[in-house]
Amino acid sequence: MLKLQPFQAEPWLTGIELSSALQWNQGILELRYRLRCREDQLTLPPPSDQRERRDELWMSSCFEAFIGVRGEKNYWEINLASSGDWNVYRLNDYRDGLAQEPAVQQLNIQQERQHQGGDLQLDLAVEIPMATLIPAGTAIEASLTAVLDGGASGISYWALEHTGSEADFHRRDSFCLRA
Repeated sequence: MLKLQPFQAEPWLTGIELSSALQWNQGILELRYRLRCREDQLTLPPPSDQRERRDELWMSSCFEAFIGVRGEKNYWEINLASSGDWNVYRLNDYRDGLAQEPAVQQLNIQQERQHQGGDLQLDLAVEIPMATLIPAGTAIEASLTAVLDGGASGISYWALEHTGSEADFHRRDSFCLRA
């Protein structure tokens, strides 16, 4: 697991640990996230029985990944909420042409929550079949990110690497993970 960092260190983020991992194998993209924090530190909706594709998940706590093929301008944005809601978007170029990816019709986000002494550990994992979008064996580049909602404390943007003067997960130079 690789450690994600907040764009800006703020006092209310003290004690939050976030890590993620990606595996690309035979056209299957596997993403894993582990979040540790105080139970009252973040807004994290509980798992829902009505898990569905939804827009604007990044407006609250949301685990994300940005995936592209090396040398190509188009890329995919994956949003995963702790509720089990999700979305996969395709973009033509930097922030251009955002549209739901029709080739991905369903995701099953697996998660486990452990509570101990006022602390929470959330483990989230998903496998996304992408072989129809990116042929198996094709080299990809990725950025693993998250938006964490601290309620009245604000929103914090986390990534493996922040490459700009503002938090911007769409910057292709931040796609630092190769698989």
